[in-house]
Amino acid sequence: MTQTPSAPSPRENSAGLLRWLLVVLAALAVVAVAVAFLLRGVLTPSAEPDAAAISESGYPAPDFRIPTLDSGLLGPPDFPKQVVVVEFWATWCGPCFTQADYLKEINERWADRGVQILAVNVGESEGKVRNFVTDSPFPYPVLLDTDETIFGRFGVNGLPTVMVVDTQGAISYLHVGLTGVDRLEEEIIAAGAA
Repeated sequence: MTQTPSAPSPRENSAGLLRWLLVVLAALAVVAVAVAFLLRGVLTPSAEPDAAAISESGYPAPDFRIPTLDSGLLGPPDFPKQVVVVEFWATWCGPCFTQADYLKEINERWADRGVQILAVNVGESEGKVRNFVTDSPFPYPVLLDTDETIFGRFGVNGLPTVMVVDTQGAISYLHVGLTGVDRLEEEIIAAGAA
């Protein structure tokens, strides 16, 4: 006598459905975590797309005031209705020296026209930065982001990074890598400098 397979019982159907739902929920959780990391920039292969997205959206500038080498606190909010150019840099970063040369030229042309440049050192001690600046002075303020808190807010991971804050306090340009003098002047004009 041959036995024919019997249909699964309602209890077996419920257990199978429950297993299937758990697998789907686990897969959705993995996807949600991956999307969250992508949105935070953790899995982003390059910082430039995030920087471009910030620039295109007129992202509000972070309201930061951090220590300066002159023992003060300074940041974009200290220059209302002005264009503020922020360079994130480090003493070990070769391209940062080239960017600083470009910014010195910009400073000569634009300092008396409502443009303020801030050099934000990323991740280095005050002593190291002070020694470097003694040998290679900046004609504009040097700020200290020793724990990389400010730099980390942008989801970028390369130096130099240049940020332009427009006269309304929004980021109008954010770029990882060198930005030449001509491009900087275009961005400064677009940000509202006269």
